[in-house]
Amino acid sequence: MLNTLEHLAYLQIDTLSIIERAHHHTLWTRIPDYKTKYLDKLVKEGKVFKYWFHAASYLPMKDFRYALPQMLDVK
Repeated sequence: MLNTLEHLAYLQIDTLSIIERAHHHTLWTRIPDYKTKYLDKLVKEGKVFKYWFHAASYLPMKDFRYALPQMLDVK
């Protein structure tokens, strides 16, 4: 799961949910046994963070340093 997100580098959060939110579909197409709780678990463990980078998104924690300047520049 974490490897997939790191490979994607950025997963835009979809706020609409007809059947399921689109970011879960994105992961489900890449991880055969994907469950929505997997993403929540990575966030709780601090391996993934949510941020409004270009849009609301999930990003791997290893890339936090790239988002930090933008986070600090918010006025």
